[in-house]
Amino acid sequence: MTFHKNLKGQDLHDAKFSTGITSPVGIFTPDVIGLGYFDTVLSQLWLSTGLTNVDWIAISSYDPFVYATFNYLTSSPLDFGTLAAGNVVLDVDVIITTAFDDAATILSFGLVSNPGAMLPSNTIDPLATGTYNGGEDVVVAGVDAFRLQVLPGTSTQGAGLVIATVRY
Repeated sequence: MTFHKNLKGQDLHDAKFSTGITSPVGIFTPDVIGLGYFDTVLSQLWLSTGLTNVDWIAISSYDPFVYATFNYLTSSPLDFGTLAAGNVVLDVDVIITTAFDDAATILSFGLVSNPGAMLPSNTIDPLATGTYNGGEDVVVAGVDAFRLQVLPGTSTQGAGLVIATVRY
């Protein structure tokens, strides 16, 4: 009888995989280097590069687009889209589909670690429908998420959509 611990090369089984509902970074400790992990919510595939819970790299994503809708009733800040160190935000569009009706309305977009960095409030006119673009080639430094600030003042209308393109 041959024990698993004595197997080598072609006698070993293929890489093991685990699944979960979030990024494994900081949460899941791999038992082998090369462990695959699939985030079933974001359809993101990860690979362990070491044996600690931070030794993960994102190696694919089913969908490079991260979306969020908002309106004048949205709780702020709105945080969404799990990002890992090394992910690159390729592009961000904030699209105002219905103009807000209070001149004091403030909208900004960035990361939880740096709110407003990609589209500061002075680059978005919430009183006009249109598309506001920014955030090109921003490299994520650590585990993070997108942050949209919606401060509607006394608006009784206003709505939009954020679309971010991310290379995982």
